[in-house]
Amino acid sequence: MKCSRHILLSFIVYISLSCLIINKAYSIDITDMTGARTHSLANILTITDDYINPSIIIDFDSDKPDYKRRIMTLGVNNNFMISEISTMLAGFRMTNGNNDFSVLITRYGYQHFNETVCGLSVGRVLGKGLSLGVRLNYYRMDHIDNEENIFALYPDIGLTYQPVENIILSLLITNPFTITYHASDNNYYLPFSYSLGFAYGVSRTLDFFFEVEKSYNIPFCFKSAFSWKPFKRLNFNIGYLTEPRMPTAGIGIKIRHMRADFSCQYHTVLGFSPSVSLSYIINR
Repeated sequence: MKCSRHILLSFIVYISLSCLIINKAYSIDITDMTGARTHSLANILTITDDYINPSIIIDFDSDKPDYKRRIMTLGVNNNFMISEISTMLAGFRMTNGNNDFSVLITRYGYQHFNETVCGLSVGRVLGKGLSLGVRLNYYRMDHIDNEENIFALYPDIGLTYQPVENIILSLLITNPFTITYHASDNNYYLPFSYSLGFAYGVSRTLDFFFEVEKSYNIPFCFKSAFSWKPFKRLNFNIGYLTEPRMPTAGIGIKIRHMRADFSCQYHTVLGFSPSVSLSYIINR
């Protein structure tokens, strides 16, 4: 166990230092990389998404703490009903007892301007209820007016603690270094952010989620949501976040090994942002 901890911590230090040799960087929003379930739960990154926090190995969907799981996901986020700024995502996750591995690929934009992020993550249970994970992201931006290839490498680090069966505390740190890039007379940045989340399972049918997020020069964002499961294969999600102020809602349906999530967010100025995700899940 001690040897595994040293290896994982050494890997975290290595990928953090790799940020110092990043060639170029651009702006990106991590919430665009999440699926419909997370969008319906107020963009709570630390606990509700299958891929964003690499340390989330145990969750409320499992009947026991030590389990094997395989997930394959496809999703589309239609931001403000504008196809040119939509996001497509594909992910694969494999959990095997105390270890976790996942790949997440997202693409934002359209033919003349697009951003692609490919993330590879590993996670491990360090002790009773405590898990640590890290993801290394490769970012690339393609712009029709820019002849240079803009790319970056940056890490995400997650830490999750489950003191009792129905409570989860989780921390997510995205891009510990902030890198600026000058293009087209503007400065762009890949911002550092951190999120602290809390989940409380009131019963087998009702879960509450809370999170506070701070990103670079943006004010603190407070998020809250709940998920109600009136039937075993059906759940309703409702949430609200403060930066920007948006209500969120969605529904999830499970049929055998398939899970379909549908969500919608509403911005008072920009309008609706619907999302859909389809996952194939095998629990053993």
